[in-house]
Amino acid sequence: MKKLKRVTGMILLLGVVVLIGGRMGIARIWKSAFENYGAALTEVPVTAERVWISPLAGKVHIGGLKVGNPEGFKSSEALVAERVDLTLEWRSLFQSKTIIRDLSVVGAQVTYERDLLRSNLGAISETVRMKARSKNPVLSKLQRRVHADRVLLDGGRVNLSATLLGGRGVGVRLPRLELRDLGQDEKGITVMELTSEILKALLEGAVGLSRSTGPAGSAV
Repeated sequence: MKKLKRVTGMILLLGVVVLIGGRMGIARIWKSAFENYGAALTEVPVTAERVWISPLAGKVHIGGLKVGNPEGFKSSEALVAERVDLTLEWRSLFQSKTIIRDLSVVGAQVTYERDLLRSNLGAISETVRMKARSKNPVLSKLQRRVHADRVLLDGGRVNLSATLLGGRGVGVRLPRLELRDLGQDEKGITVMELTSEILKALLEGAVGLSRSTGPAGSAV
């Protein structure tokens, strides 16, 4: 009986080790894919400190997200987020369209930097928009069709900056940004198109703040 209990205990322990190892392996794959595809889509550095996967709950947590700036801008990052929480219907990963129940950006610090002709967020948004219309085979994975019930960015701040000032600026509270039912039709939208819609909303919010708190400007 004692031998049976020991064997059972060893099997359970092995199962836990395999489960944890499997989750860590999947998390590393997600982290690498997120950074590589993110950089290819935006043409700026994209990094994440860590990624957690909760398969049974259908959740992905991306911690320490950093999105860099295009060349020519002085501030180091366009976006820094404490965490990005993603809730999926896991079964939909094996179907023609992935269902995203919720995508929330927590603790976001956005830098909106302008030079004489353009802004950092405008440049990134335009790059993503162009990639979304292209058939680049490198980004084929981002052609995946999705439907997002809700995308939320709340409690963030925007640093309004100017390249001529060396990237320095003033910080203001970013109004709550919420998008709903993106890609709700049968066809859905691609991951690239979803990213473009989020950047568009973020850019519009930053431009509105810039015009209300400082000299009017038309650069996007």
